[in-house]
Amino acid sequence: MFTTYLDKLNTSMTLYEELELPRNCTIEEIKHQYRHLANIHHPDKGGNTEKFQRIKFAYEVLIDPSRRKLYDETNSTAESLNVGAEAISQLANVFFTVIANIDLHHANLIDTMRYEVNGELTRNELSIAQCNQQIVNLNVAKKKLIHKNPQEENLLLGFLETQLSTRNKDLKNFQHRKETLEHMIVLLKDYQYGFIELAATLTEVSQ
Repeated sequence: MFTTYLDKLNTSMTLYEELELPRNCTIEEIKHQYRHLANIHHPDKGGNTEKFQRIKFAYEVLIDPSRRKLYDETNSTAESLNVGAEAISQLANVFFTVIANIDLHHANLIDTMRYEVNGELTRNELSIAQCNQQIVNLNVAKKKLIHKNPQEENLLLGFLETQLSTRNKDLKNFQHRKETLEHMIVLLKDYQYGFIELAATLTEVSQ
């Protein structure tokens, strides 16, 4: 069973702890607590976007009986299992692409793979930041945009809501991509390339 890098980072913070609830909490308690915390941490109210997203994700998992059951039994989620499988598949693509394009006698295969994955992670994090800023801007415009005639259809508001929906979907995809790339980096930590490097590693372990 796979565990994402995100899971490893958050081993001290369970989904229940994100909502500040005990594991035996009821559905009604989850709903009530989510509304309470969302009111505090929502970005529109000056809250931290990342914190709000963690609260929202915890709520979405725990409010669904089947997803909650999976989480209670495995301490993981369907999303993280999918990320693990996807990371393995994409790591294979990077592996064969790098092998086909470097001198394997002189270049370090694993370092090159790490470089490629880290570069993609940096670009993806920039995309997340840009997407978040666009969502903030669209929400500001949505609040301020008023049709002079309330009896007529607000076309511009419709445009805004469509774009907002698109950007939120983009953000979700970027975040999923980030988890996948982070998991790929974790997988690469178990590998060394070259006899000299391997011998040095074994010497350090034996000391």
